[in-house]
Amino acid sequence: MNHLLIVAAGGALGAGLRHLANIGALRFFGPNFPWGTMGINIIGSFFMGLFIEYLVRRAGSSNELRLFIATGILGGFTTF
Repeated sequence: MNHLLIVAAGGALGAGLRHLANIGALRFFGPNFPWGTMGINIIGSFFMGLFIEYLVRRAGSSNELRLFIATGILGGFTTF
């Protein structure tokens, strides 16, 4: 149950950031192409790759940190 709450908290942050980024892209680029979704997925995937690579190289990182950032925040931010 604790892991579910960690992922849910991270997901709430990620979804909120996604919403703000989509609104910003819509205002800046207009509604003709989903630039916000494309940009969010590229940026989120890049940061997930960096984060997971960092965790692999750094032994001793907690499972809760990975759940909060990778699954929660970045999963809620992207369409992961």
